[in-house]
Amino acid sequence: LHHQHDTLAQLSSLINNMLLLAKTQKGLIHSQFNRVDSDLLLTKMMEYYEWIAEDRAITFKKTGDFKTILGDASLLQRLFANLIANAVYYAASDSIIHINGKIVTDKVAENRQVLSSSGMLASYLQISFTNRLTAPMTQAEVDKLSGRFYRHHKTLSMHAVVNDHNGKIAITVKDGYYFEVSIKLLLA
Repeated sequence: LHHQHDTLAQLSSLINNMLLLAKTQKGLIHSQFNRVDSDLLLTKMMEYYEWIAEDRAITFKKTGDFKTILGDASLLQRLFANLIANAVYYAASDSIIHINGKIVTDKVAENRQVLSSSGMLASYLQISFTNRLTAPMTQAEVDKLSGRFYRHHKTLSMHAVVNDHNGKIAITVKDGYYFEVSIKLLLA
C-alpha cells in the first residue's frame, strides 16, 4: 500500500505539472499578479533545500540586488524551488551554487499580460543560478531543455511559468562544467 501510495503521489504530481504547463502555454491560467519580494522568496527556498545540499557539502551564495517583482507568488515559489532543486541535484559535491540578482532593462516580452508594443523597454530583475556539474554537458544538450517532454535525467522545464510572467529564460553551459539558468522577471 505504501508503494502504491507513493506511485499515485508521483502520478498526481506529474499530471498537475503537465496541466500547469498546458494552461500557461495556452494562456488559460488566470494568475493573481501581486508584488512579490524576490529576496524573501529565494531565501525561503534556499533554507528549504539547504539540508539536502549540506549532505553533499554544497553551499549557496546569494549576491546582488533582489527587488520586488510582479507575479503570482505560488507560481514563482514553484519556479524558484525547481531551479534550486535542480541546481542542488546536478551540482558537483563540495561546490557552491551562485545565485546572483541584478536589475536590467530589456524589451518587453510579447505576451497577453503586457499591453504595450513589443518595442517598449521595461525593467527586469535578472536572477542567475550557476552551479558546477559533476559531468560535462554540451550547449546542444542544454538547448534541448526547452522541449516540452525532454528530460536530462530529471530536469523539469519551467519555461511556461517564466513566459506566463512576461519574463525570459536563458540556459547556458560554460567550459562544459558550469551550468547557468538566467531568468528575467518584471519589476513591480
